[in-house]
Amino acid sequence: MSQCNLLRNLLVLTIKNKTKRKKNVMQTDQIAVLIPIIFLLVLGLVLALVFYFDFRSKQMLIQKAGSLEEYKAIMEANRNKNSKGLFKAGIVLIFFGFGIGFGIMADEVLKQEFLVPLLIFVFTGAGFVAAHKLSEKKTPTEEIK
Repeated sequence: MSQCNLLRNLLVLTIKNKTKRKKNVMQTDQIAVLIPIIFLLVLGLVLALVFYFDFRSKQMLIQKAGSLEEYKAIMEANRNKNSKGLFKAGIVLIFFGFGIGFGIMADEVLKQEFLVPLLIFVFTGAGFVAAHKLSEKKTPTEEIK
């Protein structure tokens, strides 16, 4: 009789553990579904704020500048700054990609796991230096002025 009760209790405990595991799996599945939803909401909020503050800064600039010629001159100066920023970001991203590629190749050949992050940081740093040196050069329009 005691063996029968022991087996029954063991069976009840295993059934309870299985239901608890299913509840935990359901909770992680629900969280996994929420992650992209929350990401998209935050991304949308950030983009909306960027557009709003860009609009507000242009509106204040128009009020401050007064004439159309002054506004065009200010906007042209801002355009030159933005193009240099994109140029620098492009160079850094190219070097970052080289760092990942060479790091993975070196890891395959030499079987040293530390080479991937090392080469990523080294090439990204070199990309920052190269971007700074290349953007320092004067463009032909700057030399005429």
